[in-house]
Amino acid sequence: LKSHPLYGVSFASNELITDSPVSFAAIVSQGFGQEVSSTIFNEKIRGTGMGEYEGVLNAPCTISIAKESGQAAATITYTNLVKMLARAWRPKMWLANQTTIVQLAQLAFVSGTQGVPFWMGDARNGIPAQLLGLPIYFTEYCEAVGTVGDILLCNWGEYLEGALEGVKRAESMHVRSLENESTFRVTARNDGRC
Repeated sequence: LKSHPLYGVSFASNELITDSPVSFAAIVSQGFGQEVSSTIFNEKIRGTGMGEYEGVLNAPCTISIAKESGQAAATITYTNLVKMLARAWRPKMWLANQTTIVQLAQLAFVSGTQGVPFWMGDARNGIPAQLLGLPIYFTEYCEAVGTVGDILLCNWGEYLEGALEGVKRAESMHVRSLENESTFRVTARNDGRC
């Protein structure tokens, strides 16, 4: 791994900070935390590996399952999912774009007059939805249905990730003092590879 920097910057008027010092600091801290996590997760899926994480969609080890002969474009079939499962090594979870939900919810294995659903939605809080016995999480970082990367079958235990230093935060009242604003910055140095 070779660490790459990740930066985030935010500006706020000094009036806002003075009027709400406690809640503003909490909002900035929470926002930076969410954005750093979101950026890293997006890179783990789509990253080029050049100055950022290597994403699973761009890794040479990624296996892509082609659609079936005669299968309509932008559709998901039971056979697609089973072939993904058959090719995966120690799969742990599915990731899918929200645009796949409508089709996944309608897939069922028909046995006699009964249908058994492949996707079981979250019936209780804290319990992830299941697809073919593995948890499935929906995210905007996967591609739209019908595009390579719309559904991923992953084992993140096989993904190497490291942080050289933790997330560092800094604040300056000098950078934009003429605009009567303070500057907030977050930095991290990390990398990830398949």
